[in-house]
Amino acid sequence: MKATYFLIIPLVLLAVSIAGAVNKDAEQFNLYGQFMASKGGYETALEAYDKAIALAPDYWAPYFNKGATLNIMGRYQEALDCFDDAELFASPDQLAEIKAHRAFSLFKLGEVNDALTIIDEALAQTPDYPKALYYRAFFKSKLGYYKDALKDLVVLLAEEPDNTDAWKLKADTALSSGIDEDAVSAYEHYLVFQPRDAEAWFGLAKARMNLGDTEGGMEALETAKTFGTGSAEQLFWEGWSLSKAGEYSRAIEEFKQAEALGYNSVDLWIGYGFSLAQVGRLAEAEAYLNKAIEEEPGSVDAYYNLAAVLINQRKYDDAMTALQRLMELTTDKPQVYYWAAQLSAVQGNKTDALTYLTQAGALDKSLLTRASEDLAFVGLWKDADFKKVVGE
Repeated sequence: MKATYFLIIPLVLLAVSIAGAVNKDAEQFNLYGQFMASKGGYETALEAYDKAIALAPDYWAPYFNKGATLNIMGRYQEALDCFDDAELFASPDQLAEIKAHRAFSLFKLGEVNDALTIIDEALAQTPDYPKALYYRAFFKSKLGYYKDALKDLVVLLAEEPDNTDAWKLKADTALSSGIDEDAVSAYEHYLVFQPRDAEAWFGLAKARMNLGDTEGGMEALETAKTFGTGSAEQLFWEGWSLSKAGEYSRAIEEFKQAEALGYNSVDLWIGYGFSLAQVGRLAEAEAYLNKAIEEEPGSVDAYYNLAAVLINQRKYDDAMTALQRLMELTTDKPQVYYWAAQLSAVQGNKTDALTYLTQAGALDKSLLTRASEDLAFVGLWKDADFKKVVGE
């Protein structure tokens, strides 16, 4: 199992400067709100911003910072209302910042197209604006458009080579897209700046193991455990390691405990779903894999495992939908095309079956030999077109 991996970076509140004749008391409340938000005192921060707004209702900054804080708290609709007010009073050079945060709110509310439109507007207004580049890369990565995300990150890191968030996102995106060499390089670069980030060490462990560097992967995994001993993350790592070793029942127990302690991530849900599937608990596996997809619509691993689970439950229409989404996300997994060929053959769709089988064989010729003995294709074994595809 190669689990995908994403960590949502907390939004950074804008450090504003006093522009013009701003009420000094309002500015003090605004700055106090920023301070409290940076310490995790979000409710207190919101109260401070409200006081600033009451004192200076035409000052854009507290509206903006309140919206950014609400985003951190997951109150995205309320955040949008604040950004509406901020735009009323902001100067033109401040609009790109507001649009970037507005786009994040919309994305989290599921308004993906609007979010992408607005983030593009921010970049049109301020080309190569770092925060907008970061958010667009984040959106694209979450949606599975990994190449587009990596392009934006290359531009961003050329401008800000010490942007740790960008290095982390690049590493996560490269890992999710199967570019493990780039993932290793990006994680190693990021860890120079943030050497105690257990999640990054875990990502590095996975990337190294995917490249066959078991020793380096285990070394990184042990380092990750050092920074997360006794935590929910520790339980997750143990579960992941057990799953890799084929100890699925034990892995399930570790994942269950990690979830009970509040560990919620796409990695956990994929690992949990994969392990549940291996012990035959298919309905539960399906639920966890769908949960992963809801959080990360571009997760190749979640869709891949979901397709397998659906096929094993004979939910063929749903499985084909999952496979078609996989084909949009990746073109280098022969098993995806082979499964699609099997399903098409079982459902009596010869044309699609042969098309998918041809694509599978182009990536892995052994699958053509396999098809000649696979009962899913028994209805086509004597068909001349089938024989031509498999080379008989």
